[in-house]
Amino acid sequence: MNLADRSNLKIDTYDLSPKVNSHIAGLALKAKRKENYAIQLPLNTERKWTPEFLKYWEDFGKLIASPAKPVASVSQPQNVRLRAIDVRSDLLGKVHAFDTNIVLQSPALLEKDRYDLIIGTNIFVYYNAFEQGLAMRNLEKMLKDGGILLSNNALVEFPFTPIHSVGYSKTIYSDQKNDADAIVWYQKKE
Repeated sequence: MNLADRSNLKIDTYDLSPKVNSHIAGLALKAKRKENYAIQLPLNTERKWTPEFLKYWEDFGKLIASPAKPVASVSQPQNVRLRAIDVRSDLLGKVHAFDTNIVLQSPALLEKDRYDLIIGTNIFVYYNAFEQGLAMRNLEKMLKDGGILLSNNALVEFPFTPIHSVGYSKTIYSDQKNDADAIVWYQKKE
């Protein structure tokens, strides 16, 4: 499932939070020191997860990381299964953080630097229709023609922006009510 050429891969993040941006900027320092980035992946074993979710949890990170020893503690609950990965340092240097308010700002990108894919999850729900319209306008300036925006919130679509929904998929995580996401696919078409 190699969707990108690793030599040309670029991952940029845009966030308002100084804590988030500082954490991501720290990845570049780890990359320079040739240090991997450990991620702990706890799983609540009392929940009845779907087979698809369990497969995702078991496979998460296999293309970019190696297995690591989970950090367990004495106070760890019995109903938690742990898994850990070490993201390789050569990939950490490809991640860059930008302090941006997508409602009010859009980076000035040359056409060649625009994105094929933008993922915006758990952010648009905090914006009203007007703010979503402004965000969509700024995202439109960041996407290549034909580029895709993925969101787990349905966005208000306006005629003045060339980004419109082209489909969606629903993923159910467990047997618990509302434990799911609907990912809406938007595409920029000039």
